[in-house]
This record gives sequence, structure tokens and C-alpha cells, in this order.
Amino acid sequence: MPANNRLLSQKENLRDSQYQIEELRSRCLLNAHAPVHACLLLFFVAYLLSGTSAVAQCSYSDKGSCGSVVTAPLAPAPRVELPPPAPTGPMIPPVVSTPPPPAMTTLSTDLTHVSPEFCPGSKGNESALSGLMRVSDKDFPSSDRLVGSAEGIVLRYQEGARFERTSPLSVDLKSGEILLAVSRPSRLALVDTAIGEISLAADSAALVRQEGENLRVLNLDGRGKSVILRLNKGQFSGRCDLVFALAPGYEIVASTTRLSRRDLRPADGLARRNFCVFGEGLAAISEFSLESVLACSGIVATMNQKEAGGRDRRLLGDMSKMAAVLNYMNGSAGFSIEKAPEAGEKLCKVDSMDCKSDSSGQAAARLLAVRSEQN
Repeated sequence: MPANNRLLSQKENLRDSQYQIEELRSRCLLNAHAPVHACLLLFFVAYLLSGTSAVAQCSYSDKGSCGSVVTAPLAPAPRVELPPPAPTGPMIPPVVSTPPPPAMTTLSTDLTHVSPEFCPGSKGNESALSGLMRVSDKDFPSSDRLVGSAEGIVLRYQEGARFERTSPLSVDLKSGEILLAVSRPSRLALVDTAIGEISLAADSAALVRQEGENLRVLNLDGRGKSVILRLNKGQFSGRCDLVFALAPGYEIVASTTRLSRRDLRPADGLARRNFCVFGEGLAAISEFSLESVLACSGIVATMNQKEAGGRDRRLLGDMSKMAAVLNYMNGSAGFSIEKAPEAGEKLCKVDSMDCKSDSSGQAAARLLAVRSEQN
């Protein structure tokens, strides 16, 4: 009897231990904010209680040992899910792609290629406008900046040219053609003409030709804003927007009257291509072959003589290098040389008569007959 009572008491203790185990487990699982080490401690206590009860029950079994009969198996150890380890490296924010802001259309006042919209009424090959760059009027150097040494100034002229050397760094061109080059230590030179001004910065060279009402400027060796033309006299008086920088290998011609074909294509032996007329027919730009200038220009021929100085030879060497660069970058195809017109063609051209194929002077006779009838 006492053994049976003791066995019943042990069974009741086992049942109470199981209730305690379930209660501790439910508390730890339901409490999400409980610390991990507290839950582990509770499970460990529950494990000990369950093991003690099972051993006590096994000790008072009918066999008297746990070798063959196990009435209460040990509860398995609870599985605890540990939180993932915290990152040790620096946090990398996620990449968020945002659309770029809308582009703003602004007009540069420094240096921009002239577009056909800026030159309304432009006719011809508009690709030639890429050699013309717009410059603000304030960027044109004033006469008070003509300071410094004149040692690097080279001035050569064609026979019959009329000009005045107003200062060691400035020239007033009346008519004819001159070649002006600026090299260091000189920094600036100016050319004054009847309808505008031309500025040349260091390391540049240009041909300037004044033919009656026409002004012609050829950039022989000057990048960026080295050669700048400002049209502000005569027909262009009061204008402040006709200021252009000329790219090397390009020629600009301006006049107080509308330009004709002969103005664009003079029979001077130079090869040209890609003509474009703008400014209401008062200006035009085209490409010229620098190689043809070296071969056909009278001024260059004088500089190429044996008695020429070292500065002339260095200048011709720089121009030859620029000619090679332009041929490589822009190609040499498409250039043509204008032939000198016949006598009859020239007379008819002046009177706006179509006689392109006349070479025998018959058009001149017809013109004289027409004038006799009018009289």
C-alpha cells in the first residue's frame, strides 16, 4: 500500500511538471519581446523537471529499473531560432534611379557655332557655318589692350597695297592684301578696315584683303578665338551682333552691297568649297584650301625666297603643318579653282546679262546694240 500511494504521488508530480513545462513554453513563445537568454533558461528548467519526473516514475515501475520499461520518455530539447547576425560592414543605401532634370535652353555669350536660325535667309551649303563662331561684342579686344612687345608681329603685303602702320601693333588697311601674323612674345594685333575690324591673338595668322567695298578675311593659322572679325562700320554701323570668330581654313567675305558669284569665287587661284551666304546677302563664308594658298599666294611666294628671314620660314612651317592637319581632319575632296572669265562674260556680268558661254565678244556687240536703241 505505501508503495502504491508513493507511485500515485509520483504520477501526480509528473502531471504537474508537464503542465509547468507547457505553461513555461507558451509564455516564452507568446511573449515576443522576451530576451532570448530568458527563454533559454526557462526551457532548460522545464527540461530538468521533465527528466526528474521521468526518472522518478521509472524507479517505481513494476520492473524496478529503467532497462526495459520506460513509462515517460524525455521531452526533446526545444528548438530556438536565433536572429540573424547584424551586418558588420557599412550600410550601402539602395540605388534609386531618378530621371534627369529637364534641359534648359540657354544662349551662350562666349563662343557658339552659328546656326542657320541665327542667319535667317542663309543660302548654300549650311555646313560651312560650322567654321563661323559667334562672339559677344565685349569679347572683342579694345585698342587699350594693344600693349606689350611687337617683336612677334610679322606684316607682309602684296605689291600695290595701301595701308598705314598706326602703331607697332595695329594696321589701317585702305586697299590691297596683307598677311599679318602674331607670335609670342606679342599677344595681340588689330587691323582696321572701311567696314570692320579684325583682331589676331598670339599664335595666329590671317590674310586680309580689301577690294573696293568687299572685305575678305582668311584664317591661315589660328584656333578658337584667335581670329575675330567685327563688322561695325559703313553699312554695318551701329551693329553689335555681327562679331564672329573664324576657324582655320575658312574665309569670310563681307560687303556693303549684295554679294555676287564673283565675290564668292574670285579668280585668284585659291581652291574653295562649301559656300553659304547669310546676313541678307551681305556676307558669305566658305572653306579654302590652305595648300593652294601656299602654292598660289603672291605674298607667300615672296616669303619663300632664299633671302627671307627666319621668322618667315617658321611662319611658313606653321602654315604647312596646319594645312596637313586640315587635309587630314576635313579631307581634300570638293575644292575647285575659279577660272578667269572671258572679256565678253565679264562685260555681260556687269550688266546682268546671261552670256556664260560667250567667249568671242558677241555679247558685247549685242550689249552695244541694245544701248544704241535705248539712246
